[in-house]
Amino acid sequence: MKSIAIFASGKGSNAQAIIEHFKNHPSVKVVLVVSSNAGAGVIDVAHSNKIISAIISKDFFASEEKMEQLLKSFNLDLIVLAGFLQLIPAFLLKKFPKRIVNIHPALLPKHGGKGMYGKKVHEAVLAAQETETGITIHYANEKYDEGEVILQKKILIETTDTIETLSQKVQKLE
Repeated sequence: MKSIAIFASGKGSNAQAIIEHFKNHPSVKVVLVVSSNAGAGVIDVAHSNKIISAIISKDFFASEEKMEQLLKSFNLDLIVLAGFLQLIPAFLLKKFPKRIVNIHPALLPKHGGKGMYGKKVHEAVLAAQETETGITIHYANEKYDEGEVILQKKILIETTDTIETLSQKVQKLE
């Protein structure tokens, strides 16, 4: 059985979709949800799906010893960053080489980097008068949104699109 941890800081729509996708999978299971935000909706998503969750502080996340203690019993094969707002520390990148992937709501390298998440990304896309946007799934590295791209999916931007409609379209891709 392959084990996945989802790291998220927000409401958990991507986490919910991933959990649903693997719910009855014969060889893949989401076993842990980690959040840096005690008020994040993703905690409720985890609990409603009977998945263990952990709320961690920045100091906890930066501690190799503490993160090792948290993660060791889950025997993780993959970590999925689904709206996780912390930069992944080098010790985790080393422990999980090419096994930490991020879902970003834009076509990187455009509209990525620190502070570029959620609706902020869609605002930037519309402000730049882009004709298309989409999602990028990439390996995490030591910088925000600069890891090797695994997959990109595109959608056209309509002249009538707003931040909200763009957000909905991109979420469907995610």
